[in-house]
Amino acid sequence: MRALARLVAAAAQAPLASSASSAASRAMCARSGRHLAGAREWRTAAIAGGDAPWTRDGFAASPRVPKDSRSFGTSPPFAVSASSARGADDGAGAVGSGGDPALDSLETSRPTGETYEAHLAETVKNVKLLSLASLAATVCGTPLLLELASPDMLPEAKMTVSLVVDGFGAFTTALLQWFVSPYVLTMRVEKGVGGEGEGDDPARHPSRGGDVVVVEKLTLFARRFEDRFPAAAMREAETTRPLVTWEANGAFHYVEMANVPRHMYDRLDLERFDDQAKALRHARDAKDDEDDDDE
Repeated sequence: MRALARLVAAAAQAPLASSASSAASRAMCARSGRHLAGAREWRTAAIAGGDAPWTRDGFAASPRVPKDSRSFGTSPPFAVSASSARGADDGAGAVGSGGDPALDSLETSRPTGETYEAHLAETVKNVKLLSLASLAATVCGTPLLLELASPDMLPEAKMTVSLVVDGFGAFTTALLQWFVSPYVLTMRVEKGVGGEGEGDDPARHPSRGGDVVVVEKLTLFARRFEDRFPAAAMREAETTRPLVTWEANGAFHYVEMANVPRHMYDRLDLERFDDQAKALRHARDAKDDEDDDDE
């Protein structure tokens, strides 16, 4: 439209060579001016929601765009309806208006079944295997590289360099083991055999009475092993160590709370170890108390 306006202005200001060309130029300018004026009026009416002119000096305008479905662009095929957007917003508000959606989603998204399986079980195992392989390569390859690269180096110096490099590799492998050792790969709950006698300690006799939790974790060499402990021995861990959910019989355990089956979650009362669930429930209780005070 701006290019057309510049063309009209240039044509109006251009010197006229002859009367015939002058008349043709004036006619073209007038026609272009009428089209430009009609386009401006149509655009103004469309934006304001008024009635766009249908004809103006031979110019046929497009139909008026309704205000409630007016697009944010100028191309009807790619128009975004304002009323549709408002409807979507109203629908989203209606969905989130009832209850606590965050807590409801957390409770309904738990898997079904009787066994817990960690999402990152294979990943953790592969990382440990990679760490062990790199440690073995470091221990075996460092003396060989020193012998090939610096044959004239003193044996004491070679030994010192090898010990430093191998010690760093062993430290990183041990640090990884310390970090992921509480990670639980699988977990299931079994019923204890028999009942508890007088003076029996469930921590010393995990198979006597009550529920027994059986978990699988990884050893230093990435091999699976089982650990059994009574559900009564589970308690909050008083430590700042990462990847710890609870403590039982002096050992730390970590599970992905969102992946624990609903039946197991309720049976073991794992909400006492679930910080996210406790925070959401506390926020909901506080909101309910505020509503009661307002009433």
